[in-house]
Amino acid sequence: MRTTTINNVTINYSDSTAWLYDNLFIELVGNGVTVGAQIQVTDLATGIYRKLKHISELQRLVFPLNDTMKSLYHDAISFNIVVNVYEDGVQSGSFGFDVDILNGKSLPLRAHGSTRTIYAYSQDDLYKMQFLFPASGNFNVNGHGFPIMQAGLISFDLRSYITHNGIYSMCYQAGAKSGPSDMSIVNAFSDTPFSGVVQLSFADESGEVPENEMNKGDIWEDSRFSSDRYCIDLIYEEVCNDFNFCHTRYFDTDGCTRFLGGKIISQTTNQTSKNFYRLDTDSVYRNISRKYQQESSGTVKVAYESLRRDSYWSDILLSDRIWFENFDGEWYECSIVDKKVTVNADDTQDVQLEFELYVN
Repeated sequence: MRTTTINNVTINYSDSTAWLYDNLFIELVGNGVTVGAQIQVTDLATGIYRKLKHISELQRLVFPLNDTMKSLYHDAISFNIVVNVYEDGVQSGSFGFDVDILNGKSLPLRAHGSTRTIYAYSQDDLYKMQFLFPASGNFNVNGHGFPIMQAGLISFDLRSYITHNGIYSMCYQAGAKSGPSDMSIVNAFSDTPFSGVVQLSFADESGEVPENEMNKGDIWEDSRFSSDRYCIDLIYEEVCNDFNFCHTRYFDTDGCTRFLGGKIISQTTNQTSKNFYRLDTDSVYRNISRKYQQESSGTVKVAYESLRRDSYWSDILLSDRIWFENFDGEWYECSIVDKKVTVNADDTQDVQLEFELYVN
């Protein structure tokens, strides 16, 4: 969380990167004054906004933003938030900030950006491969360096650098970046028709990971969880056309798109129906059983071999959306049937998951 003060009011608000399913809020605390605020949340991609306003008789006021963010969220991730602050019922100042909202959630047992293994199964998977970086620096993929200009979610086209099956080590190192600062206008106030006040936001270019973020990782202790210098293994394995393969994609808890591919070991057709009976005048039998079908669905069970623990494949259960690639190369949404999975202490393990591919 970040903090700022306007006159006698302290405002606590989110960091520059936040997650859609986290506890999102703005808190105002007055020092001997009652507080209130008008908050405008704007989707920078579309210009659509929501306003929240409350003038209270309390010295502490919290605006929950979860429903507001979910109502605005789509593929774009950047939002601008303007807070007009009130003291004792009178507006006393304003400030604005940008925030990137990612489709994920924070977990108390693992820090964001802890993934150290990623799976890919086609060149399309490599087109916009996503990563979450803690600071600016450099990212090296198969001998090619990508400059990281700022912390947050960044995607790269890796198709030119990963062309054959294998395990590729991709290494990140935090460090200062060169060149001009990234700057954006986060708020503007009109004073007169000929003048105004503009608030600017400058990207942090220090490249230093905060000290309290340096060695975060998972409850599974591992030296690979260092935040300022680490490598990620990309396991790339294209699949033969005659292999019974199920290709799925989902959001991990960092908000990055990830892929899992495994062998289909069974397919099940389910149906729910209601039996009914009626008089049959064509035979001597009093009741002939008939059926009205209420629902049908199809599921597949998929086996995965030697999934690495530090790929956090279990995040697929926490993803609000999952897709599978059908016979024609098209992606369709599906859902996972499993209610829970267990990750054991081994570095790798064989896994089975079941997906519902259709229901009608």
